[in-house]
Amino acid sequence: MADSGLRVPDQDAARHHANAQPGPAPDHDSDDLSSTLVSVPPLDKTVFSSWDEFHLYLAEYQRRTFQVYSVRTGTPVTTRNKRIKERYARLGKETPPGELLPEAMVTYTKAVVCTHHGKPRSRSTGTRNKRSKAINCMAQITLVLRRNFTTGLWQVHVSSHTAKHNHELSSGSYRSHPRVRKVTDPNVLHTVQALHKANVKASRIFEYVRDNTDKEVRPRDVHNLLASWRKSPPPDPHPASESAAAAVTATCTFAPPVVSASPRAPPQPQSQPSVASTGSMERQDPGFTVRGAHSPSITREKPTQYGKFLASFNIGKQISELMAEMEPDHFARCYAELKAFLLIAESGQVPFVTRRELTGIPSSPNLQQPGRLLSSSVAAAAASVLRRPTTGANGETNSLISPQ
Repeated sequence: MADSGLRVPDQDAARHHANAQPGPAPDHDSDDLSSTLVSVPPLDKTVFSSWDEFHLYLAEYQRRTFQVYSVRTGTPVTTRNKRIKERYARLGKETPPGELLPEAMVTYTKAVVCTHHGKPRSRSTGTRNKRSKAINCMAQITLVLRRNFTTGLWQVHVSSHTAKHNHELSSGSYRSHPRVRKVTDPNVLHTVQALHKANVKASRIFEYVRDNTDKEVRPRDVHNLLASWRKSPPPDPHPASESAAAAVTATCTFAPPVVSASPRAPPQPQSQPSVASTGSMERQDPGFTVRGAHSPSITREKPTQYGKFLASFNIGKQISELMAEMEPDHFARCYAELKAFLLIAESGQVPFVTRRELTGIPSSPNLQQPGRLLSSSVAAAAASVLRRPTTGANGETNSLISPQ
């Protein structure tokens, strides 16, 4: 009997392996999981003034220890207050005001568990095999709202913390976790939304997200994000700013300047520009050459939204690099000018930074377009940026204005 009792598990295991279907590697069983226990540092803070403060601390704790938690359950404050009122009602008493929790705290209790918490269950629908992420991990943090009778304030207290996982923890597994890879930067998401509206390829959007976040974003993350937006378009976070920027871009880029009806005085012979054999036009402004200045009658190519974004992004990056090296006072002045320029762009007005002829737009002191003349510091900063040549993919220098 003893021998047969010892052989039964082996027979069951053999029968299980014989009936197993081919597919991905099976999940760890409970014996394997119990033998792999990874301890993590305990929480060095257990009392918080609000739930937001706790979640900020939890995010930092996860990054430091390579853990990933998620909220499993929670009890609202309204539910807790309802139970308190019912208990006093059964006793035939009125509820003391001090017994009720402040509804501004929203949540009374909360359980935060490891993302591998729970029993394994199949997520496959028959199309493809999906391995369950739940492997009975016991790591968990429970919290409850309590009142500090010394100060009278309600605070979030950690009531228990199981600081052990049944799986390995590493920087690589943490950074590759879907929750950690998710892009949450509102500025990046707003730009991605604009590129998506402009029908930019997902591969190009992925390159932008990868270059502007510190997360290990994968192409499928971008595809999933765009697919979710196609099902449920996100609200536009800055509709007024985007429409104003579009109006400014359309006016500056496509609309030719309106010249006053009064005839212009004929140019003097000494002010005539000399055309070099290379096709570049030299002006009398000392120290500068305007390259590739086209005739105003030539139709200018309409840039794509992605092209406009890249052009403005590159200029902004160069300005940021210059301002990073400035003295504090100089930086403060230039920063104030940039804020003023942002207001002008949002208002839909056309800023006149310079009167030089750039890319076929002739200079005229009698332009009838609405606009503002920026101060000399902004013009100097813009000229400094334009004087810095950039190299294109073909190795050719791309700069509108360069020293002679």
